[in-house]
Amino acid sequence: MSTFTDGGITYNYTVVSGTNVRIDGSSPTGAALTGDLTIPGSFVDGSTTYTVTEIGPNAFYSAAITTVTIPATVQTIGTHAFFQTMSLTSVSVYKNTTYDTGAFGTDRAGNLDVTVIDAIDGNQIDAWKALHDTFFTVATGYTISFAAGLTYEYTVTDSTNATIIGIKDLDGDLVTGAALTGVIVIPGTIDSYTVTAIGNNAFETSAITSVTIPASVQTIGNYAFALTSSLATVSVHKSTTYGTNAFATGRSGDLEVVTDAFIGIQFDAWKALYVANFTVTSGVISFVGIPVFTIGGITYTYEVIDGSSTNARITGSSLNTGSSLITGAALTGDLVIPGAFNDGDDVEHTVTEIGDHAFQASAITAVTIPASV
Repeated sequence: MSTFTDGGITYNYTVVSGTNVRIDGSSPTGAALTGDLTIPGSFVDGSTTYTVTEIGPNAFYSAAITTVTIPATVQTIGTHAFFQTMSLTSVSVYKNTTYDTGAFGTDRAGNLDVTVIDAIDGNQIDAWKALHDTFFTVATGYTISFAAGLTYEYTVTDSTNATIIGIKDLDGDLVTGAALTGVIVIPGTIDSYTVTAIGNNAFETSAITSVTIPASVQTIGNYAFALTSSLATVSVHKSTTYGTNAFATGRSGDLEVVTDAFIGIQFDAWKALYVANFTVTSGVISFVGIPVFTIGGITYTYEVIDGSSTNARITGSSLNTGSSLITGAALTGDLVIPGAFNDGDDVEHTVTEIGDHAFQASAITAVTIPASV
């Protein structure tokens, strides 16, 4: 058995490949291992530097630790690695770590706080929870709270509006460059303020792969997403304006830009104004609008259902192609959903689904659904 010592704790380890190792246990162990535990991401043994990429099954079974921090290098945490750690009150992990059965089955008769150090508050922490929250358990009657380690930094522009200027960590420091990764969805509101702008250089050089900008954002500042070479998808609102090189991504690859402009006159007008704001070093930029068709004086938005070239899902409606989606009291009277329509290329589609919230809170008095749905 190989060992190394860090922070007064001797760890047992196994080399799994090259210089990557799995931690299998420690000395002290069980109830003798107490207090705050910070697993090292790497260590030197002899003349070799090893990286800790795994925590093995039962490695800290029944330890009396109160907190544990897992480094970003750890890819997997094994079955029952922290099982029956009943004194454990706080866990800090990174979002790309995966877990085996009962990894944090603590049996704790108390609440547990889990912080995902590199997840951004909002969509990233929600996505992480959907995948991993079941691997963390406490005794019946107690709760587990999950929190993101990263939050949006902003400045208040007036009494109601805010400008996002970046992402900050738990210490309040801005996170930049390769440390900022994944899919981000900019919030429309933050701490009761409406997000109306993204500041100059806010996400410059970050490694994000996708960004969705809400309709509330009126302006995106100079170089806000410049040199974001991993950025593959951008979703923006048709009325948002852009500063110099806002999306000069420097990307060597394709980029998809999705807007809520209706395909046709509205989409063409949007492209004429804004396409120059999106650039890549090499690759193709594709611009995607919302497909629509008009029947009976109502313009419907739709999407082609995956796996089918002709079946369509109606997602909403508008009174004409120059307006935003009409919802709530603006949509009135008798509504007859069409069973089929032709798109702009004269291809016939069959309406087989009506999407989530498509006519939510409308003021229609009658609706007829076709047999095709």
